[in-house]
Amino acid sequence: MNVKKIDISPAEINLSYEKTFSLTYQVFGKEIAAAPVILVNHALTGNSLVAGVKGWWNRLIGEEITIDVKKYTIIAFDIPEMVLLKMKLQSFLITK
Repeated sequence: MNVKKIDISPAEINLSYEKTFSLTYQVFGKEIAAAPVILVNHALTGNSLVAGVKGWWNRLIGEEITIDVKKYTIIAFDIPEMVLLKMKLQSFLITK
């Protein structure tokens, strides 16, 4: 898994304060700018692992299937809330 990160700053949260947060994502298929881009953003996915053996969408995204990684660049973002939840859970498990 090759998760990349970009920082979004400042982001307005609940109209009451601004906060910098990180957005993580993965790229599958062709390099960025080398092919048409398909953005996979779905609430039920929960994370950016959309292709490969354990990918959420591995029946649709892969070699020589509906979204062919040999023809396209596929970018999938993690849902920020899911990332925060996972981090909190990991922190909780480590401290117990």
